[in-house]
Amino acid sequence: MNRGGSLLIVEDERVLSSCLRLHFSSLGMDVTIAGTVAEGRECLDRRRYDACLLDMGLPDGDGLSLLGELSVDRSIVITATPDPVRFAAAGVRHVIPKPLDLDVVTRALFDLGLGGEKQSVSEMPIAAGGLTTPGSGAGDLDSLDAESAGRALPGAGRERPLRVILYSHDTVGLGHFRRNLTIARALSSIRPRPHVLLVSGATEAVRFPKPDGVDVVTLPALAKLDRARYGSRSLGVSLEDMIAIRSQTIRAVAASFGPDVFIVDNVPRGAERELDATLEHLRSNTTTRIVLGLRDVLDEPEAVARDWARLENEAAIETYYDAIWVYGDPAVVELGAEYDFSPEVRRKLSYVGYLDRKPAAGQCPGGAAARSVRDAGERVPTRPYVLCLVGGGEDGGRVADAFSRVSSERCRDLARVLLLGPFMPEAFRSELHLRASRDQNLEIVDFTEDPTVLIAGAQAVVSMGGHNSISEILSFDKPALIVPRVSPRREQWIRANRLARLGVVDVCEPEELSPERLEDWMEKGARRGSSRVGRVDMGGIRRVVALLNDLAGRPVVEPWRTHR
Repeated sequence: MNRGGSLLIVEDERVLSSCLRLHFSSLGMDVTIAGTVAEGRECLDRRRYDACLLDMGLPDGDGLSLLGELSVDRSIVITATPDPVRFAAAGVRHVIPKPLDLDVVTRALFDLGLGGEKQSVSEMPIAAGGLTTPGSGAGDLDSLDAESAGRALPGAGRERPLRVILYSHDTVGLGHFRRNLTIARALSSIRPRPHVLLVSGATEAVRFPKPDGVDVVTLPALAKLDRARYGSRSLGVSLEDMIAIRSQTIRAVAASFGPDVFIVDNVPRGAERELDATLEHLRSNTTTRIVLGLRDVLDEPEAVARDWARLENEAAIETYYDAIWVYGDPAVVELGAEYDFSPEVRRKLSYVGYLDRKPAAGQCPGGAAARSVRDAGERVPTRPYVLCLVGGGEDGGRVADAFSRVSSERCRDLARVLLLGPFMPEAFRSELHLRASRDQNLEIVDFTEDPTVLIAGAQAVVSMGGHNSISEILSFDKPALIVPRVSPRREQWIRANRLARLGVVDVCEPEELSPERLEDWMEKGARRGSSRVGRVDMGGIRRVVALLNDLAGRPVVEPWRTHR
């Protein structure tokens, strides 16, 4: 048995029970999960528990029916519908209302003797982001002082692990999720290692390997129908119902996990304002620090002004956000001036630099990652090659088509590797494989969780202009020809042309795209030496770690730049 004691959690909400298991296991408790009355009874038949968290509404009956097999004094009922008369008749002594507050639950279990040696409330290693207003508990929990929540483990200056949620709405491709995953991997360098939860709108997010201490919750998937409209990707439900499901899930995760820092990627209020309830909860009831991460380019200034005014983004930033981290270099685009942000929004901006992928290239943990890198590597030619990247593949068909038709005769001394991505339409994917079977210079890689292994080995890269692809290309200082997307947003076009002005990349306008245009570049531009060194700031990873430590009140190890 763990020194922290044994805890049975009878709860049918899987997200909530998983968060509770993660939290209390990190405090040294031996945690068992049961999702029904029957499962709870089986657990109790096998062993005795020091305490129990007991949900009332279970799929196969009333959780209170288990009280006869438990110590009432050591059982805490968790419920969204408190019934004082019924609880009193059943002898219930400890009740905590939903949505749960991790601090209140933790203190209640501590009062029952779990969690190791006796500690004062101010010393408890709990989630500092989960504080509620005083008196949110019931019964003898009313006297707990929420303001006394501590951040340090007892002993010789040891700190408890930070808790971080990284949210991405993910309606087109995997760019937002991959950026957050890059940050999650970087945070693994902090000691003690943080607990990081990725909340993603991409069901494909589960395919990516994650470091220890990192997990992912996926939301029902949305598809972007046009610039300002979304719809369900798979479920036959209305958009209103989809947003309600996603919004409630995000809020439940945040309330249960109790993050110290909540980082939102690029969309201040989430898709269709699905973050509003979560932002309000975190700002009103917790000490969580809330961060907006923005890519280097948003869109054309007029389009951003129109969209942000319609969504009231600046008001949301001023009300809810503590900081804005820009994953880019102001020498490329200075967001505050480019988009004429308000003085209040500009004061929160920090330019961290592009996120350098080189330190972690090919080192994603886990067997799945190792197999992905190996499988991709087995398809890579031993002679010099040009790599083509089309993002997730959803709208990269024209680039893939032109690259696959490049003349092997004209570019005979360069092999070609085409990475398709998970969203490439199946019919076109099959056509590309057929072409590769007839062209000994062309290799197709359907998908890899870590494309940096391919980029690192390439002589040059042809790519679309997404933020992640550009950051990876810059990380390895490869000659690159960028074919930007221009619809529904011109973000990629702006990024590519601003970097071209700095002499960092070459640009092929979409209307110029053809096999012959790529052949011309492969004969000339692909053979140039490095061009990026010293021209673009790539310090984003180390500065994000420093900024996170600063927000959490921990030592800052790296300065960052702010622009007004």
